Amino acid sequence: MSREILLNAFADLGALATEGGVAIEIFLYGGALMMLAYDARIATKDVDAVVCPRETGLRLAARVAKARGLPLNWLNDDVRTFLAPNEQLRDLPLTFEGLQLTAPTAGYLLAMKALACRPTLPGYERDLGDLRFLIRKMNIRSASGISEILSWSGRAAYLVEKPSSTPDVKNQRSSALSAVTNSISIRFRAPSPGKVEAWKLAHPENAAKIEAHCNPVPGE
Repeated sequence: MSREILLNAFADLGALATEGGVAIEIFLYGGALMMLAYDARIATKDVDAVVCPRETGLRLAARVAKARGLPLNWLNDDVRTFLAPNEQLRDLPLTFEGLQLTAPTAGYLLAMKALACRPTLPGYERDLGDLRFLIRKMNIRSASGISEILSWSGRAAYLVEKPSSTPDVKNQRSSALSAVTNSISIRFRAPSPGKVEAWKLAHPENAAKIEAHCNPVPGE
């Protein structure tokens, strides 16, 4: 979806909300946010968001999809699983009747991208391109700068610096972040395997979603 297509879809969604006497708030993440807030992309395949009220918002979004020939999941809240507790938000300067667009700060978005850091695909950098953009925008010059941002995110994994001459082949995310920060090599230090397995057993549904998110099957 281009910026124009997305803005038209949001305008339709707001019109339907007004017609139904409701106000919808959409908390944007992912590619749609990078495109609308930072002009860092020219298109996005869908809109990762948290929608309030959820049931009404997604139902009206399905009507917009049908009317405009968009995928039924053009607006989805799958990202809800990956949100951290200490989120910082700001309103976007885009006005639609019946619709308010809200976004996380650049620091919070960088934390999400750093901890996801999905492998690149042919012709598609995924999180890596967004990380490059955000690191430049925030003028971050060291791995510790990223670590400081991650420290309030509530995540179990975190980043530490290590000598740039030491290769890190154990983690694709570390390799991606190393490319982003150029001269700084970064690796993840995770919880113990026992704690990870205990969490997976306690939260099987969330564990399956995170596994699918971090290790996508090629072609899907």
